[in-house]
Amino acid sequence: MSNKVIAVLRDKRYCPKGIQVDADILEAVAERIKVDTFINEAQLTPNHLTPNTSLVLSMGRLPETIAMLKTSQANGAIVVNAPSAVEICTHRTRLHQVMQACGVALPPEQGAQSWWLKRGDADAHESCDVVFCENDARLHEAQNAFRQRGITEWVVSPHVEGTGVKFYGVGHHFFRCYNDDGKPVGAGALGLDLDALHKEVLKIVDAVKIDVYGGDCIVDSSGRFYIIDFNDWPSFRYCKDEASLAIVNSLMHYEL
Repeated sequence: MSNKVIAVLRDKRYCPKGIQVDADILEAVAERIKVDTFINEAQLTPNHLTPNTSLVLSMGRLPETIAMLKTSQANGAIVVNAPSAVEICTHRTRLHQVMQACGVALPPEQGAQSWWLKRGDADAHESCDVVFCENDARLHEAQNAFRQRGITEWVVSPHVEGTGVKFYGVGHHFFRCYNDDGKPVGAGALGLDLDALHKEVLKIVDAVKIDVYGGDCIVDSSGRFYIIDFNDWPSFRYCKDEASLAIVNSLMHYEL
């Protein structure tokens, strides 16, 4: 039997406003490599992951998807991203603990007066899973609202004034940054040291052991950056073609 390659699309509950851009990057990768099955994770079953499956390209996040991919990986399939890496990225508390342990440039708590409250037991599903709190009183109110929803884990991050920058990466070699309007952020823009940012992001990449990733940082008026988010397999909205090639090239070091 020939080897099988499966592409698993993240379910729309994780990207209610961006399902097509998620599909676009996965389809762009699938156009560069022979994919036998392209499926939404909500329809994925163990029957799709047969013993001859050699490669799974997965954006999936559902717990049942993670469990199936772990089994497929144990049976010899290469899974990108690894299910263990996705588990960390989709559990905000664990991810924050990893970033703290790595000594990553996180927003400083000293002197902070406003906060971001983020659901900790999962990645954000709804807008109310991430709440801006103008002061300590509002933070306590938001925490109580979480408790009323049955959420008992959360991450509190200091708010930093500055410019938002999105980053996208594949492995150690592909790294691109954009502002909120989708314009590339080049070396020296905003006073930002791109090489330093890349090295800081790679601390997370190596700790989590992830291949395809993205995130956000804030750059303050002095050019100093603070990482505020890190995600498994983003949409690569602004660099889809480049990123799809980088993803395919990154597979070359695997024995498929």
